Amino acid sequence: MKKTRGGAGMQLSVTILENETIIQHDNEDLTLTITPKPHLEQINLGISGTEIVGIGTNLKEAYDTYISLAIPWEIEQSHLMTTLAEIALDSGVKLKEQPKLEAIAKNHYPQTETLTENITKILNTFGYSLIKIKKKPAKAVHRWSKDIANIDFYVDYKGAKAVCRWQKRQEMLIKKGAQIVVDPPLNKDGSLGFAAKFTLSIRELNQAKIKNGMTTEDIILKSVNEVGNFLYFAGTNSWLVLKDKDGKTIDEYTVVK
Repeated sequence: MKKTRGGAGMQLSVTILENETIIQHDNEDLTLTITPKPHLEQINLGISGTEIVGIGTNLKEAYDTYISLAIPWEIEQSHLMTTLAEIALDSGVKLKEQPKLEAIAKNHYPQTETLTENITKILNTFGYSLIKIKKKPAKAVHRWSKDIANIDFYVDYKGAKAVCRWQKRQEMLIKKGAQIVVDPPLNKDGSLGFAAKFTLSIRELNQAKIKNGMTTEDIILKSVNEVGNFLYFAGTNSWLVLKDKDGKTIDEYTVVK
């Protein structure tokens, strides 16, 4: 099975076999082979997940998969391995195996750099990376319980003042007499952002309970984030804004650890 992929300044031919995928650069003597076993006498990249954690011609570790590099004859294997290893190490990747790093002569550097750029682009296209992939922090999970249903949480942020309770799983009470931020923040071009539009839509639903920037009746919303939008147009982590009389945040009460 053969496919051709085009890109800006790069044309690739891809051959998919039962156990290997062969990627050939049509304008260079460069071939990358994704394989379950390393190829002898070639530079091999050892892959764990999608991250490259081993570089060498004689890898000893067992990796999830390998990418073997057949490169132009005029490029020194040691020079290319040095460049690839430096990219990985500079980004914080802890290589299980790596080549001995060598100085690259100035006259050889441009060729090695160009080849490295092409290899990096191909690797990224197929979901592999020489650069450490930073994991996004997991979004905090908060859990309601009857124990906090009767605790008053106070808001004093950017001119907004309110007393709130998380009285039911999907009910946040804002007690009457809350002071809201009246003027919405604007984008640089003077337009309303998403948060401002959302806030105004919530306030429109409760407009009969608002007068001169104050709430005249209790208001029920669905979440802590909606409370933040309603009172001060969001813009911060509202789980850290709502605090009890002693300064303990609603996040500390309810976050699942």
